Amino acid sequence: MLEICHDVGGLGLAVGHSGTTLGILLDSRDSSCTRKAMEAAQACGELAGNVAVYRTLSFPGAAAPTGSHAEILLPA
Repeated sequence: MLEICHDVGGLGLAVGHSGTTLGILLDSRDSSCTRKAMEAAQACGELAGNVAVYRTLSFPGAAAPTGSHAEILLPA
């Protein structure tokens, strides 16, 4: 999952239910967000066989992340 997240330019991973649910965080303000989500879903499907894609809350007034958080969260 870390490799997939890094490959698609994700911001990091979300882990829930003691690790039985995993997700890749993407910035919805990124113009390539849809492409990244599709690429991530395809790659995850190859790992697990079943994938669900969800869009969660967005905060319109929130400042965009600065710098490359993906590099901080996911060292090469």
